[in-house]
Amino acid sequence: MCAAKVMNRVIPMRNRITGRVTGLIALAVLAAVLSACSGVSGPGKLFESLPATHLPDGTTYDAYNSVPPTSGPHWAAPAPWGIYGEPIPNERQVHNLEHSGVIIQYNTDDLELIRKLREFARSQSNFPCYLLVAPYPDMSSTIALTAWPGKPGTMTSDSTYLPGVLDTMEAYDEERLQAFVDAYRGQGPERIPCV
Repeated sequence: MCAAKVMNRVIPMRNRITGRVTGLIALAVLAAVLSACSGVSGPGKLFESLPATHLPDGTTYDAYNSVPPTSGPHWAAPAPWGIYGEPIPNERQVHNLEHSGVIIQYNTDDLELIRKLREFARSQSNFPCYLLVAPYPDMSSTIALTAWPGKPGTMTSDSTYLPGVLDTMEAYDEERLQAFVDAYRGQGPERIPCV
């Protein structure tokens, strides 16, 4: 008789615990699905995506919504992946972002900082794939990281992809650099193989 009373109490308690655990698992799954659908989960500030239209080479576009740009109209050909000593035109670098790249840009004459940024890029697996490092003298921050993350081919109703992302810093911070590269490199809306 005692065993039956104990079992009658244990089963309802077990059902409540099971229900709570099931509810928590469902919430965790829902959060993961929503995060995956957003296409963006990582460091940096989000900027609304601009239309991903092609411009004739040499045409400039002056309405990007971030500096440096994180999305928008761009020239037909991206820059080859790697390290540059000269600025890359906005209209060219945006195409690299669309092709899943991360761009590390700097506004400094500090040769030691530039060396560190270049060495950081070279230390990444499969370098130079999906990485650009270049000066960008037209920004207020010392370092800027840009990406245009998103699920491949996921366009909104107005022919734009998911938001672009920008992180800025005033000093070299390898942990932040790595977190940004790990979150967004190879995660763009057009995942073109690196050759």
